Amino acid sequence: RLIGLPADRRAAVNDIYLESGRYFLPGDDQMAVLDIHFAHFYDFKAGTRLRVLLRGQEETFESVGVAVSPEYLFLSPSEQEIIASARSFAILFVPQETLARLLGLPGRVNQVGVLVSSPDARAAVVSSTEEVLKPYALSKTTLRENVPAVQALQMDLEGYREIAATVPAMILIIGALSVYITLSRMVQ
Repeated sequence: RLIGLPADRRAAVNDIYLESGRYFLPGDDQMAVLDIHFAHFYDFKAGTRLRVLLRGQEETFESVGVAVSPEYLFLSPSEQEIIASARSFAILFVPQETLARLLGLPGRVNQVGVLVSSPDARAAVVSSTEEVLKPYALSKTTLRENVPAVQALQMDLEGYREIAATVPAMILIIGALSVYITLSRMVQ
C-alpha cells in the first residue's frame, strides 16, 4: 500500500514517527519511508531500493527511512483482514506529489484525516465534513474506533485486561499460602 504524505511539511493528523532515517525533503521524487513491520521483517534500512508494481508498470523507490504510523500500529489491510503478515503486506509512505503523478491524478487527495478536540462535537464535525466533501464523491467515513488497527489494539487490550485481573490474584493466593505453610511449620 502506497500512502502519500506531504513532502514540504509534516502531516497534522496521523503523522508518522521515524525510527531511523529521515523524512522527505522538498524535491524528493522516487523516495519512500518504509513501515516498521515490513522493514524489520526483511531487514530493510534507509538506502534500500524497492521495485513496486503500480498500474502494470514497475517503479523503483529508494528508502530514506523506517517509520511507525498510528494508523498501522498493527498491520491491518482492511476491515475484513484485521491482522496481516509483514511478509505479504507492506506499507510505503511516499511524497504525495509522486504518488499523484504515478497514478495520473495530479492535485487530487483520496484520504482526509480530521482531528476533533471535543468528543461532544464529533457528530457535528463528521456531518459538516461529509457535507463539505459530498461534491468530491466522498465514498466512506471511518471513525477512529472503526479503523482496523484500533480494533486490533482494543482486542489486544481486552485480552490483557483479563490477565491483569487474574495474575495478581494468583500471586497473592500463592504468597498467602506460602506464609501459612511457613508459619504452621514454625508453630509445629
